[in-house]
Amino acid sequence: MLGIRVAARPAFETVMADEIPPKERGRVYSINWLAITVASILSSLLLGYIVHRVGVYQGTRLGFIVYFVLAVIVAILSVGFLFIAVFILMKSLNLFQRAKRRVFLTYETVE
Repeated sequence: MLGIRVAARPAFETVMADEIPPKERGRVYSINWLAITVASILSSLLLGYIVHRVGVYQGTRLGFIVYFVLAVIVAILSVGFLFIAVFILMKSLNLFQRAKRRVFLTYETVE
């Protein structure tokens, strides 16, 4: 599950670089990485608290279940974001119009 999110990361970075003005890019990248870091720290603290409250075996088991559910959600969102990034790229390169022209030209040449 994590591999899908990691595979979508270059597309995410590309869209951020293309859509964010150069003057604001550093701030946006900083906020993005800050959110990832804070989420990692808070999740570690939360899992430590859960393990302390319910025990090592049940806490670890619950932690893996929660991680799996969140990984599936993130993977679905990442794949969706990847499709959105591809759509934006195709739209910006005007590939939809080119594809329509090719189909139309192919249709004319067949007749």
